[in-house]
Amino acid sequence: MWIKVGTRGDYRVIYVILAFLVFLGLRSAYYSLYDLNGGPEKGIMIDAELNTIMPTDNSNPNSIIRLQYSKITEHLGGARDCEKTFHTALNQEQVKNYMKIMQ
Repeated sequence: MWIKVGTRGDYRVIYVILAFLVFLGLRSAYYSLYDLNGGPEKGIMIDAELNTIMPTDNSNPNSIIRLQYSKITEHLGGARDCEKTFHTALNQEQVKNYMKIMQ
């Protein structure tokens, strides 16, 4: 009733207002799917765990392993994909030995 009074009964204005409210509701529902199960907090925990498994130190030029690229992609429902690209001067056998020591 208050919409009809505020718009002086013009149904086009009422439809625009209702469509805008529906749009805001759908938009908030869509973005809330990214935050299911504490998604942003878990993204930070995942990044911290990856750093404990494969520590990198880009500030030290003599570091064995250097991080070139890091990205955490969020998906609907709270899923996360972690993508990290590392660079090392070690050969394959030395990397395997290094990983055995780190575990």
